[in-house]
Amino acid sequence: MGSGGINMAKSKIVVLLLIFIFFTSCTNISEKRNVVDSELSNIETTDNLTKNTTSFFIIQKENKRGYINGNGQIVIDPTFENAGNFCDGLAPVYFNNKHCFIDTNGKIVIETEFQGVGEFSEELCVFHIGGPGSGAEYGFIDKSGDIAIEPIYDFAYGFSEGLAMVVFKGKVGFINKKGEVVIDFKYDSAAPFYEGYAKVEINGKCGFINKKGEYVVKPDLESAYFFSEGLAYVRLNNKYGFIDNTGTLKIKLNSDVLASFSEGLAGVVNDGKLGYIDKNGNLLIQTKFYYGGEFKEGLAPVKIGKKWGFINKKGEIVIKAKFDKAEEFKNGLAKVYLGKKFGYVDKNGKYIWQPTE
Repeated sequence: MGSGGINMAKSKIVVLLLIFIFFTSCTNISEKRNVVDSELSNIETTDNLTKNTTSFFIIQKENKRGYINGNGQIVIDPTFENAGNFCDGLAPVYFNNKHCFIDTNGKIVIETEFQGVGEFSEELCVFHIGGPGSGAEYGFIDKSGDIAIEPIYDFAYGFSEGLAMVVFKGKVGFINKKGEVVIDFKYDSAAPFYEGYAKVEINGKCGFINKKGEYVVKPDLESAYFFSEGLAYVRLNNKYGFIDNTGTLKIKLNSDVLASFSEGLAGVVNDGKLGYIDKNGNLLIQTKFYYGGEFKEGLAPVKIGKKWGFINKKGEIVIKAKFDKAEEFKNGLAKVYLGKKFGYVDKNGKYIWQPTE
């Protein structure tokens, strides 16, 4: 999860924010959790489902996108109008006004006529026909480019743990890879399955279900986020805390949460400043940062004043705050921004790819 500060405390995880992680040809996307249909000039499509399974990193040069490896060497020339992450060996690109998929050699292996596509997840990929406001319909293709699940849904999100969250006639349910409805369309909003459970909302209240659609935590919560490392952040009666999968309160908080547990730490906010707690609720890193993300590969991006840098699990600044925005580390590198330009640094703060646009 993550990118330039995770606004989980302010942004409720609802269907309309989660499911639009797509390449589309209608509007621009600048933040991975505020995705709307786009002409794909500034899209970041990473999230918890579509993990980059190839150590290639997207670059932008002269308004074209391509890929580098972890050493900063160009492995696929920047020739695409836009490009997404490699997942299941394929990456979505926008080329010559078409949504396509390339392999790790940069060869186009699937060319589509769809108005939007996502990234592959568990061997299937979301696509849609039509556009926003004109009855867009969502379905899934396989790695041959063949339609695996017909486009009959109002919205769809990538597969996670064998099930996909889809919207049909304004209600949310879950389907399997055969397109069979496994959990009926009855929720007002939902999040994908993580660690065996999905957050759902009905009549303004949140709860958690298992893969049989059974409530493991009744929908009595005012708000909730998905499970991460066995715990989920919730709010009930204006009180905050983390519960386990039985609904038992494990950590009671007097503050809001900015980042879920990752590598044993979670971001919390007191008096407008961010710090980090452990799974016993102990404040290990004092609340002194303006904003921050999750710990990944031992480091977390944090905002200090007007700039972003990185801290270790002792709260020590290990990469100086000099970036306009920073994302979490992945496969040894972190994406950083200077204005509209972005590049990558290693864990020593050394540029592997200088920010370009």
